[in-house]
Amino acid sequence: MIKYGNSGSNDSTEAAAESVSSEPEGNKKIPVGAVRAGIVANEPMAEAVRKILHSQFLVMVDSEAGSRKGKNIDAVHDMRVATRRMRAAFRLFGSYFRPAAIAGFQKDLRKIGRALGAVRDLDVFNREAQIYLEALPEDRKNGLDPLFDQWERERRQARKTLIALLDSKRYQRFTTDFSVFLTKEGAGVA
Repeated sequence: MIKYGNSGSNDSTEAAAESVSSEPEGNKKIPVGAVRAGIVANEPMAEAVRKILHSQFLVMVDSEAGSRKGKNIDAVHDMRVATRRMRAAFRLFGSYFRPAAIAGFQKDLRKIGRALGAVRDLDVFNREAQIYLEALPEDRKNGLDPLFDQWERERRQARKTLIALLDSKRYQRFTTDFSVFLTKEGAGVA
C-alpha cells in the first residue's frame, strides 16, 4: 500500500512521512516517498527517478558505517533495503535512461545487495534462533550449539566478504560515479 501525505508538508520525521494526510493539497494525493525525495509534478520523469534514487543512495551511504561495524543489525538491513529500492526503481523506470548509462550501476547494486543479503539473512536466523532458544528448557539449550557455531562461522565469512567489497576500489568507484550520476541533471537520460 502506498502511503500518501500532504505535498506541502515540511516535517521530515519518519512518523510524519508515513502518515496519511486527510486533506491533501488541491485534493491530489502525493506519494510520501515522492515528497521526501523532493519530486515536483512538472519535472521530467528521469529527474524524478533520479531524486528517488538519490534519496535511497543517501540512506545506503548513511548506513555504511554501521554495516561495517556489525554491532547493530539494523544498519545492514537499512543499507540492503536502500539497494533493493534503487534496483526496483531501475527496473520500473530504467527506460528513462540510456541502458549503457545505468547498466554498471545496476550490476554494482546487485553485487552490493547480495553481500548485504548474506549478512542480513544470518543475522535474522540468529535472532530468531535466540528467541527460540530462550523458550527451551535448560537441559535442551546446548543441543543447538553446533548450529549456532556454524552460523557464526558463516556470518563472519559473510561479513568479511561484505567488508572486502566496501573496501574495494570497485565500490569506491561506484559510490563516486553514482553520486555524480545522481546529482547531474540530464546524465544518462534516454
